[in-house]
Amino acid sequence: MLYLLYFLLSIQVYFAGCNNQFFKNGCCCCTKKHDVKSNSDKKANNEVGELQTEVKDKKLPSKGNMHSLLKNNIKNLENIKQRTSSNAGNLLNIGQKALTTNADVKSINQNIITQPSQNVNTFNHQGAPVERKSYFPLKGLDNVGSTCYMNAVLQCLLHIMDLIDYFIYEYPKDKNMLKSRNKLADSQGEISKAFYEVVEGVTKGNGKSYAPKNFKKTLAKYNSQFTAFETNDAKDLMQYLLQTMHAELNYFGDQKAPNFPQSNQCNREATFWGFMNTYNATDFSIMTKHILGTYETETICHKCKYHIYNYQKFEILSIPMFKYSNRKFNILNGFEDMLIPQQLSGKNKFYCNICKNLEDAETTNKIIQPSKYLIINIDYGINKAYKPSQFDFNENLDITKYVCHNFGVPIIYRLIGVCTHLGSSGQGGHYIAFCKNTQTNKWYEFNDSKVTDKNVNINQGSPYLLIYERI
Repeated sequence: MLYLLYFLLSIQVYFAGCNNQFFKNGCCCCTKKHDVKSNSDKKANNEVGELQTEVKDKKLPSKGNMHSLLKNNIKNLENIKQRTSSNAGNLLNIGQKALTTNADVKSINQNIITQPSQNVNTFNHQGAPVERKSYFPLKGLDNVGSTCYMNAVLQCLLHIMDLIDYFIYEYPKDKNMLKSRNKLADSQGEISKAFYEVVEGVTKGNGKSYAPKNFKKTLAKYNSQFTAFETNDAKDLMQYLLQTMHAELNYFGDQKAPNFPQSNQCNREATFWGFMNTYNATDFSIMTKHILGTYETETICHKCKYHIYNYQKFEILSIPMFKYSNRKFNILNGFEDMLIPQQLSGKNKFYCNICKNLEDAETTNKIIQPSKYLIINIDYGINKAYKPSQFDFNENLDITKYVCHNFGVPIIYRLIGVCTHLGSSGQGGHYIAFCKNTQTNKWYEFNDSKVTDKNVNINQGSPYLLIYERI
């Protein structure tokens, strides 16, 4: 669990570095300053001071000493339960008290955050280094009753290497502890357990395919949407699995958030710190580390002109296809569209906390913290009615200009998985998956129980879910 301590420390250091470069000078994907009215600033800045009083005059250890510091902390903790549950507040203090000057923070940010994430498996749950075998499962999944959508989603998840690595090496040690800690999770750890069985099924034993019968049974038990034996929506299933397994695998369990000072949403910095401090005190899982990203919603009220900020974690980034029907489409078109302000008026008016009324407004979403694995959903509209004449995947996807405060470090992804829908109807048709072995640079087609690397064409049908890995 060394990576847990290291992650919490690095995330606190990172967001301290955002203080001057991002919140005061504006972000890299927009040119305007983020000023608000002075009467709001004064109050909100005091709140920021309360959040950051302890970090101003502290000294951060060197990069080498940081590793030793965290390793010593592990030795002083009795076991993983005490370290991740009862001492959650102490973990936050480690990160907060290690902050130093902005110059040092910026240097550390570039080494820790903006570079591709280190493999979660450098250390085991006790902090000891281990050697591990890389897996690229080549077994198909039997169709157990209109489950092509489920099989395609599972294959995409089974070929996210950090995820399958966790389930092979760490989950068996952690599963009982996590189940007892996450008692509020509706599924009681059963979805993760069923997924683990699928992982074992495709990585062990003989045979060219595995029948995920128990996974389908467990899925139907806890979510009525997937009860019937009929084709369902792959994006809905992917979202449900990521959210549910995060809840089941959360090392902090059912722990309540500390009472951090409430921030004024008109102050960007105070709102951001409030959100991240609360989230980091209650949520940490394999999903948090590798799959969940963070985006900011900025809303400007047309009446009072105040800027209102909200922050949220995301598992899947949806890109609408509507205006590209019968036209050439590039994935970057969706990122460009994301920066265009959306008007809120008529029935969609925004409730302004300053005006205390529904008002016309405009809102913009920006990526604040990109994840290691970026999952993109292509939204074709109802029944997948909108399709481009040509689809450009961007197998190497550079989103540097669309990510705020990237410190000038390129943020580039490579395409490793595609969940594709074949047919014209959203509720009918057929789903297949394409997964790339990044060591051999070879694509494989997973069509239920059939797996092939012959004449693989990833650009067919309607690409629905795209999985990218940061490089």
